[in-house]
Order: sequence, then C-alpha cells, then structure tokens
Amino acid sequence: MRKYEEDHVHQVYESIASHFSQTRYKPWPIVASFLSDQPLGSIGIDLGCGNGKYLHSNNLTSVGILSQPEDGPNEKQKIQLPIGARPPLELIENQPNYLLIGLDRSGSLLNHSRNSKSDPELILSDCLSLPLRSSFWFDFAISIATIHHLSTELRRKRALVRLLSLILPSKLRSNDSTENRSRKFDKSKSRIGRGLVFVWALEQGSHSKRSFEKRNLLPASKPTRNKSDSSWSVNKEDSDYHTLKENNLNVTEEVDQRDVFVPWTFNSDSLAEGQNKKTFNRFYHLFREGELVELIDSAAKILRLKKMNNLKVGNNSEEKEGEDCWNGWYRIVRDGWEADNWWAEFEVGS
Repeated sequence: MRKYEEDHVHQVYESIASHFSQTRYKPWPIVASFLSDQPLGSIGIDLGCGNGKYLHSNNLTSVGILSQPEDGPNEKQKIQLPIGARPPLELIENQPNYLLIGLDRSGSLLNHSRNSKSDPELILSDCLSLPLRSSFWFDFAISIATIHHLSTELRRKRALVRLLSLILPSKLRSNDSTENRSRKFDKSKSRIGRGLVFVWALEQGSHSKRSFEKRNLLPASKPTRNKSDSSWSVNKEDSDYHTLKENNLNVTEEVDQRDVFVPWTFNSDSLAEGQNKKTFNRFYHLFREGELVELIDSAAKILRLKKMNNLKVGNNSEEKEGEDCWNGWYRIVRDGWEADNWWAEFEVGS
C-alpha cells in the first residue's frame, strides 16, 4: 500500500506542488476558529500541513529581517532570525498565541510553507511515521484533508491512533509501563489535549464540483497486492493487532465505490511553452456520514480511552464500581459537515 500511495498521492503532490499551492491559501473558518481558541502558550502540530496556510496567523515562527552586511550601507539582505534569537519584548508585541509545527510528506509543498515574513518550524515525514520522542505530547493537533489520502481503513485508523497519542498526556502513552497503563484515572485532575480532523465527504452539496457525472471523480484502480509489502498485513506483535482482535474491530483492505481518483490537470497558464497538458490522479477515500467519528472511536479503543459522551470533565458520578481500568478519557466535542467535508473536534485527557 505504501507503493500505491507513493504513486497516487506523494508523487502527485511533488509534481503539482507549485500549482496546487496557488489554489490553497484561504484558511477554512472552522479550523481558524479552533486555532484561535487555543490557550496562550500552547504547542501544536499540523499533520499534513501542505503549503502551510495554517502556520502563519498567531503562530510563533522565525521571521525575516533586513541585515546590513559589511559590504556597505546600501547593501541590505534578508536573513532569518530564529525563534530563540528574537527579543522577548518583540515576541510579546507580536502576540503569538501558540507554536504550531507543520508536518508533511511532500518536500515541495513544505517549500511553499515559508514566506518573507514567517518561517515556521517544519518536519518532512508522514502521519504514520512520526520522528518524535515517545515521551513528548502536544496540547493540540490538526489534520486537515490528509487522512482521506490513506488507501485502507487500517491505515486511516492507525493515523488517528497516532494523532490521539500525540495529544494524550505522555504518562498515559500506550508504551508506558503496565503500572501506569492499568491505573484508574481521576477525571478531576484531568489534563486535556485537543484535536481537529477534516476529511472529504461522500455526501456532496448541490454546488459541489466533485461528482462522477462531471468526471471530477473517477473509480480508483484496485492496488496490486505485493506479498513483500508488510503494510498489507497487521504485525501480530503490534499491540494494535491484539486490541483490534479483542474488540472485533475488523477492517477491510478492499477498494470500494468510495475510493476514487481525483484528476488534477494543469491549466494552460501553468504550462511552459510547448509543454503538453498532463493529468495527475490523486487517491481519495470519501467518508460517509458517521464514518469519521466511528474511526475516532475505534482508534480510542486501541488506546483504551473511555468515551465520556460529552459529560462534564471532573464529574465522577457516572463512573461505575468495578468498571475496567482505562488509560484516560476522550470525547467528541462537536462534529459536522461543512463545504463537502466531514469534520470532528475532540478532546482527550488523563
């Protein structure tokens, strides 16, 4: 499956990065509102940040300044001033609310995440392979239009497990000691991590440009099974496997009618003289109503998180005597459909 996604997702974005970035510059209102609500001093991560359109407003970044070199007073050049080298009073005046780190699989898109006024912290990686210390956790995480590019239910579920793990307080990570994992949690002393996920919806609005009739959506070809590709199977030594089995959380590897290719064709203005028009097909999984929340629930089960059903955090009256021990709790704060996307905001805590 990695090879399939490499061909139909990663290489496509490497090829269309410049043109794609020109069309992706306006933040979505729900995402902007979520970010603006984060407490002052929070640290977050954007999994699949693309061209970084959410990495600049209210974010603590390196900045470009004019420097006067030794060559003469009339020769000024732009240099980047790292976060740690900026005067504290300047940071306060700029009023950054948080530090948001961007992560993406496409180096070409990451190159478009920087500008002359803002140079955010970036990581070249993907949402299933995070080069981060297991003991580190973020206050919040967002994944906007990313998880739908993963080509199987298992990989999409694992991506949400990774995301939940990143905002789960470090002492409750799944790789902690058995003693910590088995303790009964006290919701009255809770620490909260926050998350927001957007994915493409199967249910499209009347003004949507996405449809099979308009040839904007094409049935995805079924990936060729490669026995040497370990991503086709679940590692039976992986703790995720046993949790999947215990909870009867079966997943399907088959491509269905919701697995589609979305063509991307360069317009004539984007082509060099004499260059032939070329179309790239990007893989998408279209989420049906309720599927995203169901996937979050399944990922939370793997981490042994108790669903709070929007109960007030700190209220222990709902906890039953003799109940199994949990690693923590989670709740879906709100979810919905917006501009041909399903989205969900959630919280996890100790």
